[in-house]
Amino acid sequence: PQAIASLIGLCDWVKKCIETSSGSEQLDILRSNDPGSFEAVQAIATGIPRSGHSVVGVGTYRDAEEGWKKLAKEFVELELSEEAELYLLRGARLVGIEHLAE
Repeated sequence: PQAIASLIGLCDWVKKCIETSSGSEQLDILRSNDPGSFEAVQAIATGIPRSGHSVVGVGTYRDAEEGWKKLAKEFVELELSEEAELYLLRGARLVGIEHLAE
């Protein structure tokens, strides 16, 4: 059996971590090591396009993909997703993060 958790709250959590500069080890790593990906993640979380862009579009999602997947995994590992927690409590295990899987 397989299940997909929609990770409700992920975007709000990332936005809060950006605004407070705390709460996410992965975000700190991304901010330090890959500023371009960090800016793309920030644009997605806040809905504000990156500098020089008029929209949060396909390129932004592409540039944020790897960072966003790491943040999604951290979100689940920190037990912030009720849906994922339900599956994990029933013996499931996280096997992957699908980018834009809605």
